[in-house]
Amino acid sequence: MNGALPLVNGRDTVVELFGEAAIPKGANAGLVFDRFMRVWSRDGRDVLKKEPRSKAMQAFVEKYERTGTLEAMTSQLAAMHKRMETLGAKPVPMTSTARLAVGLGGEHPLENGMTFDRALGVPMIPGSSVKGMCHHYARVVKRMGDDEQRGIFGSVGDPKRDDEEGQHVGDVVFFDALPLHWPKIEVDVLTNHYPDYYGSDNVVTAYDWEEPNPVEFLVVAAKTTFCFYVLSRSGSSEQLELVEDLLVKGLATLGIGGKTAVGYGVFRR
Repeated sequence: MNGALPLVNGRDTVVELFGEAAIPKGANAGLVFDRFMRVWSRDGRDVLKKEPRSKAMQAFVEKYERTGTLEAMTSQLAAMHKRMETLGAKPVPMTSTARLAVGLGGEHPLENGMTFDRALGVPMIPGSSVKGMCHHYARVVKRMGDDEQRGIFGSVGDPKRDDEEGQHVGDVVFFDALPLHWPKIEVDVLTNHYPDYYGSDNVVTAYDWEEPNPVEFLVVAAKTTFCFYVLSRSGSSEQLELVEDLLVKGLATLGIGGKTAVGYGVFRR
């Protein structure tokens, strides 16, 4: 499980090595969030409390913004974008019109995770998510034919067969999407006003006297520009133009990441 070292000995070891800072100087913010968040108490109890959890998240966000001003961090991000262009991938920059929640389902002591790039420590959208969103738009919204879908996205073949008949590699490669500049992250909150009603099969009525249960999680702020990269294995410009259209329209209508049903994760050109 992420967010390891819950016991007091582990907590003291982290403090001894890195100090009390929410993000130690020069540290990878993504690694800190995944493994070294200051959410554990010093008395050895590994029970998460609302107050220290909230403080830990806010301290992380504030320190993250200052960390983003470091020249080394921003130059590494710029170098990664340059590397993608050198590779020959087609850049499709898109700007979010709402907050982005990516990686909420990841295991974490904060109950909700966030997906960070392991090398850079910035929030990123996995290429598998980008491909899945484009495939869904092509199949459900655009009603693209099976052969055309197979040419772009590939096919796993018939799962009932033991041989490889029908398996096909798609022509288009979908890379992880990264922020164009060092992003701003924020603490968002979702409050369940009826935890007993939603959490138990025995409670059939939601009463107003139930105690609300606020759950905080990290999001990427709105108006953040991400650069999506796609590459054609065959070098087909037509395929890339088609995928770019799927990507742009899919991000604008379906969104990407978590909580898209309530407006999160929508992007515009």
